[in-house]
Amino acid sequence: MVRSASAFSPRGSGFSIALWAIAWIAGASSSTAATFTSFDVPGMTYTAGNSINARGDVVGACGDDEANQGFVRWADGTFTLFGWNTYTESINDDGVVIGTVLGRQGTDSGFVRATDGTISTIRVPGSYKTDLVAINASGVIVGTYVNKQEGGLYGFIRTPDGQFQTFGVPGSEETLVAGINQQGDVAGLYDDAEGLHGYLRTADGTFTTFDPPGSTRTDVRSINDRGFIVGDYVDATGTHGFQRAPDGTMTTFDIPNGASTTVLTFINGRDLIVGWSVTGSALSAFTLTHRGKVGAIRVPKGHDDGVVPAASNINGDITGGYYDAITEHGFIRSP
Repeated sequence: MVRSASAFSPRGSGFSIALWAIAWIAGASSSTAATFTSFDVPGMTYTAGNSINARGDVVGACGDDEANQGFVRWADGTFTLFGWNTYTESINDDGVVIGTVLGRQGTDSGFVRATDGTISTIRVPGSYKTDLVAINASGVIVGTYVNKQEGGLYGFIRTPDGQFQTFGVPGSEETLVAGINQQGDVAGLYDDAEGLHGYLRTADGTFTTFDPPGSTRTDVRSINDRGFIVGDYVDATGTHGFQRAPDGTMTTFDIPNGASTTVLTFINGRDLIVGWSVTGSALSAFTLTHRGKVGAIRVPKGHDDGVVPAASNINGDITGGYYDAITEHGFIRSP
């Protein structure tokens, strides 16, 4: 099975730290009342969702043991495929889709599918490789590119009229992008001689770098329109989730069921967080509300070899992938 591995992950001081002390509510009402819809792209060996918009359109990746292709599952259940060696990463509420076409020797290019079905290729000028990551409601696209001359990794912003702005975190060796919100704030990760750290680049170009206390590796995964950032970090005791508030307050989180790994993958516009944890060899998925309530994301009985939520829309619908004894399937979980 061939899948892309996306790891989006400043050093700061004076953050206020709080630890969520939350009971694990495996049978929470939000889980038992939820509707779970499984889907598979016809003819594909595996299917997984990456992003979902307010209408319930889902983009993701599917494929077989040899190659992948991006898809859209429209809210009516029909599919649009983008061909082999493609990935679809994000879809906004207008239905504009972005993704990446894998090129020879890593010469990737981005693509945009407009609402009328027109597909355009995107490449940062002077780049060797361009990977699109996210698109906001205004059609602003962000991603990561490799500079052709020096081979360095940088972030970029592309406006709907086709203008590019490139950037790198000052003092960094590489800069990667995780997401953009409606205000134009970009979050992601960068590395330097000390390791991986998180950053926020506000719309005016100001950078703020951060790490949760004790972190030896910080992965930023999502930013919402209110400016909350979520991700995970590694310290001497394992992998933990974190949330950074707009005022810089850092909150760390562990699923209190003996989990060795807790990862927060996405935060939606209403501050609903989705994530997953590992306890022993068991992979579990959860939701976390702004009030601190945890609920389990469950799959149909007999298909519970692991759930990996990827994203949630403003309505609280969640998409991602889940595993059974055979393969991975896409899903939509509605509250």
